[in-house]
Amino acid sequence: MLATKDADAICIDAKRYRENDKMLTLFCDNGETVTAVCRGALKNTSKLKYASQLFSVCTYSLSPSKAGYYIVSGATPSALSFLSLSQDIEAFAYGCVCCEAVRLSAPTENREMYAALLSALGEFAAGENVKYDMVCARLLLTAFVSNGYAPLLGAVGTLCRAVEEAPAGKVSTVDLTIAERKLLFKSVVSRFTSVFGRLQSLPSALALQNDNA
Repeated sequence: MLATKDADAICIDAKRYRENDKMLTLFCDNGETVTAVCRGALKNTSKLKYASQLFSVCTYSLSPSKAGYYIVSGATPSALSFLSLSQDIEAFAYGCVCCEAVRLSAPTENREMYAALLSALGEFAAGENVKYDMVCARLLLTAFVSNGYAPLLGAVGTLCRAVEEAPAGKVSTVDLTIAERKLLFKSVVSRFTSVFGRLQSLPSALALQNDNA
């Protein structure tokens, strides 16, 4: 049975629900994923509009409903913010890919993925010579490790280790050739798809990257 609680979380999905509400998927700092309705979020006068956006980071006050999901009764913004991603179309697209990857690979408690998502979105938000494909690949690699899957081997495995060993928030500084980046990303995405499912938001992100190459 659900109980009233406060949760520090990132909004990793926000969809219209009924006329004025939004259905949110919140990824909590304990690695738990919860579903919550933010009532009136689509109204211009909503006091919770900021908390119902994709990439919002807040302390959410959650109350249980008879329908089996939570109701957002309040929210306090975090000092950490990724809402600026909406101002950069490529950062937004790859942020969507990362959030979708979390939804697919962390249906139950997964603290490692929470830290990996913070790191990825933080690097996107920094906006300085970001190699979006490599940052995204680092998140997907964390999905494998945190779920107990064996690492990739061979030449691809060497590239994976270089990305995994980069300091948090500094994946873009890893020195790989364009050919190596393409091989790494293609291999990691293929593995992710076979294990967790297809990333529906990826084609849009790749199209933007190709346009800006």
